[in-house]
Amino acid sequence: MTKPVRLTIIGLGRTGLGLGMALKAVAGDQIHIVGHDKDPERTRVASRRKAIDKGDWNLPRSVEEADLVILALPFSQVRETLTFIAEALRPQAVVTDTAALMTPVLRWAESILPEEVHFIPGHPILRDVIGDDEAVSPDMFRDVIYCVGTTAQAHPRAVKLVSDMISLIAARPLFLQPEEHDALIAGVEQTPQVMALVLLHALTRSPGWKDLRKLAGAQMEAGTYIAVGDAEALVDMLLANGEHLFPWLEGLEAHVRYWRQLLEEGDRDRVVEHVRTLQEAREAWIRAALEGRWEETPRSGKRFSPWDWLFGESFTRRWRGRREE
Repeated sequence: MTKPVRLTIIGLGRTGLGLGMALKAVAGDQIHIVGHDKDPERTRVASRRKAIDKGDWNLPRSVEEADLVILALPFSQVRETLTFIAEALRPQAVVTDTAALMTPVLRWAESILPEEVHFIPGHPILRDVIGDDEAVSPDMFRDVIYCVGTTAQAHPRAVKLVSDMISLIAARPLFLQPEEHDALIAGVEQTPQVMALVLLHALTRSPGWKDLRKLAGAQMEAGTYIAVGDAEALVDMLLANGEHLFPWLEGLEAHVRYWRQLLEEGDRDRVVEHVRTLQEAREAWIRAALEGRWEETPRSGKRFSPWDWLFGESFTRRWRGRREE
């Protein structure tokens, strides 16, 4: 009889619970999952919902026999957890995570984990992040983009193990450099977070806030909800990715100036054309995300630059030339 693959999932919130349920639903006894969470109730829920085979309150012990360890944790908890489990991991074990940044986590893993342990960054792009744990299902990851950070130093067997796990839960692995991943996340996750903070700062510091808040409705709530949550965790993420976030914010400033000028000029037909174009782009994005159908373009082998994504290569060359002068 084939020996089951042994997994440990650390963190049994929505992501960890969903991963366990999806893996057990597909692989059954072919995978043995040990679960660990600081909250004993989460471990009990994971066991009741058949997301894990066994819970273990002792963190180092929970990973001792694991072939694959999944850190389903917020970014702010990953470094400390790596430190706690490092000496307990067996040789050739593979560790992956689900945090929204890759480059800092990869640096931590390289400095903390033993040389014979392999770390592969991972990040599932989940659209529904607000629902409660009861809404989690084995199909949670179906057709979801699941980012995998690849480097020249990544062990092929480790990459394959993580990739196989992703395919097993019916997600779609997307292989990219950690630096590229973090630059894109700065645009689509962190820039909206900063925009929400800026909006809250501008309005709540306004002398008219006492009256403004009475009129603030769905638009205000929708535009600022991503700024809620753990303040320290949010700040840690923003500061850790400043190298990639700042170019996006600088680009955003240029777009704000453009839109102010567009509105000041008062050309209604031109503004309507802009709005409709953006609405169509948003609808196409949401449709692609819901259907899991994306238009793929060949990736070049050159080093990734967030400036190229923001303004195009020709602008980047001109900007760098002026900086050098």
